[in-house]
Amino acid sequence: MVRSLVRPGGSVLIEDPASFAHVASLLAQGANIMRVPRRADGPDIDVLRTLCERHRPVVFVLSSLIQNPTGSCISLHNARQLIEIAAEFDLTLIDDGFNADLLPLGSSRALAPLMLLDNLDRVIHIGGSSRILEPQIGAGYIVAGERYIDMLRRFRLTHWLGNMLIQERVFFRFLDEGLYRRRCERVRTQLAHGAGALRNIFAGLGVTADPSMGGPHLWVDLGEDIDSADIARLMSARGFLTAPGRHFRPPKVVSSEMRFNVTTTSEEALQTLGEVLNRY
Repeated sequence: MVRSLVRPGGSVLIEDPASFAHVASLLAQGANIMRVPRRADGPDIDVLRTLCERHRPVVFVLSSLIQNPTGSCISLHNARQLIEIAAEFDLTLIDDGFNADLLPLGSSRALAPLMLLDNLDRVIHIGGSSRILEPQIGAGYIVAGERYIDMLRRFRLTHWLGNMLIQERVFFRFLDEGLYRRRCERVRTQLAHGAGALRNIFAGLGVTADPSMGGPHLWVDLGEDIDSADIARLMSARGFLTAPGRHFRPPKVVSSEMRFNVTTTSEEALQTLGEVLNRY
């Protein structure tokens, strides 16, 4: 996807914090990466406009719903402003929607994927079933408008060597028979219970988990004057791997935040975290 749209040295926007998968793909392409702060309601629109005016980026890679790592969702107001800026500066929005199917139903906030608000003019939506189904049978998909689809089709023919026919047929059957919807409901419930339990434990440790709309992660602030990279090293020495904030931030930025997996973080790991924080 990135290689189809970005030439080496081209200016590209990503969120801050952002998935390290986004960063890795852009670095591999030799892109000039610039960061747009992610707020609770979406990208910082003022910073976005300033960067567009100064650098004329060609692509903004983001996650509008259940962003990784924060779990936040873009508001309708923010989304409309984002789409207006994209139209003004001819900016392509690549929306990573792999977590979107984990969004709890009946949310008190009005939410919608960017592609529905944009009518697939400048938005390319990327999704898939691997968050819901087993990764071995998960299938990905791209939803894009006419200005992009021919280019993406040609790129797939010349660069894609795999065959996803079996996974695609399995995914279609799950969709066609309503199995995927029921599976989504079950996974959402499991994640909600797991997140609630983790929040209670974090509260007991005196640390704050950011508000999240759902999804597989919690974004936690360990406290003022704490470098989460130091905590990660201490945790690793005791046999626990963690994801410190600097993995999601620009290079050399000190971060007090850490991402935790809702389903795999054990009570033993959290007990160890409490001990490490008390001695820090």
